[in-house]
Formats: sequence, structure tokens, C-alpha cells
Amino acid sequence: MIDGWEIIVAEDQTSEYIEEITAEMIADGMEYSEKMPEMQIAAWEINETEKTAIIGVYELTPENQHLSDEDTGEWKINVRESSKPPEQKDTEK
Repeated sequence: MIDGWEIIVAEDQTSEYIEEITAEMIADGMEYSEKMPEMQIAAWEINETEKTAIIGVYELTPENQHLSDEDTGEWKINVRESSKPPEQKDTEK
């Protein structure tokens, strides 16, 4: 007991890594992250042969920079500031 909390030490039964990360999984994650303004994602490129993903961002933020530290098994993730300008919304109809 610590400050009224009961501490139980048990073996984790869910820690085995079951599935291998695929290019599709990374692309799905990018599509989800692209919708979050704080991620500032401009584009991404996935090379399945070399198991690398390059993520272009409009601006480096703490939120998008942490992607380089994600535990992705054999995959290497690089976050780089993109020179691509933000997409312009068409206001003419």
C-alpha cells in the first residue's frame, strides 16, 4: 500500500507484438493525423521497399515532431519541413 493505494504487480498478458506494421497502417495513420491542424501535415511519402516514411509538414510543431520517435519496428519515420505551400481554397463557384 502507498498512500492508501494498493499496488499489484502482475505480468502483462497483452505486451506481445502481434502484427507487423505495414505501409497501409502508416498511410492510415497519416490520413487521420492530416485532419488535425496542430500536426501541420502537408504530404507524405512511403517507401515500402526501404521501410521509410517521409512526412512533410508546413511547420515543425511538438505534435508532429514526435512522429519521428514513434515505435514503428523496422520502419524509419522522418519529419521534415515542406517547401510546398499550403493548398489554396477555391473561393470561386
